Amino acid sequence: MQDDPHLGTGNYDPATYWSARARRDAHGRFESVCVFGASEVENRCADRIQARSLLRAMRRVGIAGSRVLEYGCGIGRWASRVRGLGAEWVGVDLSDEMCERARIENPGCDAQVLQGGTRIPHPDAAFDVVYSVTVLHHNGHEAQEEILTEMLRVLRPGGTLLLMEAVGSAGSFNMFPRSHAGWIAFGRARGLEFVHSEGLHYWVLRGALASLRRPTGRAPSESTSPQSATTAPPPPRRGLVRRMVDHLDSWIDPWIQPLVPERARTGALFTFRKP
Repeated sequence: MQDDPHLGTGNYDPATYWSARARRDAHGRFESVCVFGASEVENRCADRIQARSLLRAMRRVGIAGSRVLEYGCGIGRWASRVRGLGAEWVGVDLSDEMCERARIENPGCDAQVLQGGTRIPHPDAAFDVVYSVTVLHHNGHEAQEEILTEMLRVLRPGGTLLLMEAVGSAGSFNMFPRSHAGWIAFGRARGLEFVHSEGLHYWVLRGALASLRRPTGRAPSESTSPQSATTAPPPPRRGLVRRMVDHLDSWIDPWIQPLVPERARTGALFTFRKP
């Protein structure tokens, strides 16, 4: 991501950053909440992969008739999908702009701003299911602890927590991932029962082609760690071949996820149960 007057200088403050993202893309469905700097085709691909994984997990749990909270609801792109499974959808987000768009795009839905940055404006044990999609990894590890505590406060005993997050050891200026085992340990440390995980990897074909082009004996560059980074790199240029590969990825990626080696996956959906 380039430095941008809409997004600040790269010194990461979550509330400011995500409010700016909401204003930047006032009409789109993905740029404000999905993969910044990616094309519309790439973002639709990522959204479809996320949806297949998340909705499969929700069907496995059986959320019909449940009260479901999305932490970090953004513009409410998941609201209609959750409601389509017969559940009541409620959203919370850091950004007032995001919540306003969520309410406009999903009439009758409840989307409220977090109090003090992390406090969920709902009583204890108010929800049967709490989930977030690529939210916790955009917060430092200490803030992740605070957010999880709040999620568990509003989740009823026996309820389900779903976390879709980046996996790995390296981040960027606004990414603070954990390893696959680290996310599981993160939940278990709060007394959660780990139920299931499913790895995710976007743009498989493009990644495979990029690995073939790397010079022999030269390791791929690593992402800059969040401790030292202040800005993110500009998005790559997209020529004709890149656009063709993006379209192919969009078509094949949702179907070949099971073939991607676990060590190559850059994200995962984790299912936990609160005792």
